[in-house]
Amino acid sequence: MLLFASLHHPHLLIFHFVYNHILSLSENTTLNDIITNKGIGILSANTMVICFDRNSKILFASVVEVKHKMYDQLYEFLNRDFTKDIDELNDLLNLKGNARLANEVPPNPFVGDPNLLSPGDCIAMFGINPAYRPSKKGFYETEIELPMDCLKKWKKNNEQSHLDPWLNKIKNYFVSDAYYGRYFTRLGNIIGREKYRETWSKSGKYSGARMTFHKHVLKLDIIPYYSSKANFNEELLKYAYENHPALIQYQHFISSLLTKKMPKWIFLNGKAPLKMFECLFAEKQFQRKNTGPTKRTEIAVGKITLGGRMIPVLGVKFVNSINGPTSDEDWEYIWPIWNKWLSENE
Repeated sequence: MLLFASLHHPHLLIFHFVYNHILSLSENTTLNDIITNKGIGILSANTMVICFDRNSKILFASVVEVKHKMYDQLYEFLNRDFTKDIDELNDLLNLKGNARLANEVPPNPFVGDPNLLSPGDCIAMFGINPAYRPSKKGFYETEIELPMDCLKKWKKNNEQSHLDPWLNKIKNYFVSDAYYGRYFTRLGNIIGREKYRETWSKSGKYSGARMTFHKHVLKLDIIPYYSSKANFNEELLKYAYENHPALIQYQHFISSLLTKKMPKWIFLNGKAPLKMFECLFAEKQFQRKNTGPTKRTEIAVGKITLGGRMIPVLGVKFVNSINGPTSDEDWEYIWPIWNKWLSENE
């Protein structure tokens, strides 16, 4: 989608590409070519400043990166008193014991680098909430000490660059030592082999899953706060999502992020996130389908409204569990039925 606006200078135009920006221009490119995108490579998105003469000959063009409003939504969310929000949510959601949200850990708003994802050619994957593992080596340093230090400096000096070490840690998660292979590797191999084979196959035996997530998957959680155990009442969660300011603000961020990256579909791994997503965002119950010989290959398909658009959803039983579709044979039944449904419902 292409939008443009003329400034007061009669020979200067600023072109803003909502999802795309111009990759290259030749000396023969005309303004009409730009407006129609004729013969011009398109990538991801920004603003191009173009100066031209009276005969519409381009004198120079420069691409300027513009931050999307998702960053404003993110900063507003991170600027909240997360300890107070978590204490309120623990009470509102009636969470007890290991299911209580850890109020000493700042929220984890997303995982991976959204800037690497091609708009319209990526997948969003939602979990329930991040796992609280205080005994894990490096957890305190990366999940508490680093973000707390960044937040303290940012709120003191109002310089967004103070958040960079924390956000860079989040963006580089899939290619860092923090990567949790027990959860992500099997999923990355399943998705990469079927949907992003070039990335998956060129990344090597032990990196294909990591690079599939790093380049093609937007990982989010329904709840951005940590707990040792995920045990949420769906109706209480729905009420909190509709009424608590922190979760409302988080939804604004999610919506703006999905609007910018336009994932083809959403992947839900496990019964719990499927039920929560269905409760929170679906206008009608997802359809259950199964063409395989066991219950492991049963899937749920449907659509949700999020980020101002309808997005297809695929839900499966928990991969890596004895009751979930972990084997290649399981996915030989799942992919055809999902691909068929997706092509009929896009």
